[in-house]
Amino acid sequence: MRAVVLLTLLIACAEAPPRAPASDCRSTEPMTLGSARAVEPRYVTQTGKSGPSNRLVGATLIVDPEPGTTKELLQHRFDCSREAPLGVAGARAVVTSGDGSYRVAVTSDDNEEAREILRRAQALPR
Repeated sequence: MRAVVLLTLLIACAEAPPRAPASDCRSTEPMTLGSARAVEPRYVTQTGKSGPSNRLVGATLIVDPEPGTTKELLQHRFDCSREAPLGVAGARAVVTSGDGSYRVAVTSDDNEEAREILRRAQALPR
């Protein structure tokens, strides 16, 4: 049986991509996504004096959406939500699609927040 993952999300205004205009946001209900098939750590590569290194920035959740949900609708719901992704203040979410599922990248520029995002994502039911 697939577990339904309930994620409540808010995109931090200062760090997020452009948000939907307030007039386009009609629902403030929590986000409901299909089951999380997998969770992957999300890294960025930084180049410093000692060479390239990877830095954790959050997690990518691979999810099966509810029937009738498009990538655009899912991103719109993230953009309009009033709560932080995975309950981590300062987190932001970007949705991409592929292979019949959606990839939800939940990230933060803050190291502690990034570790907390990954911890909470890994604790979600599969």
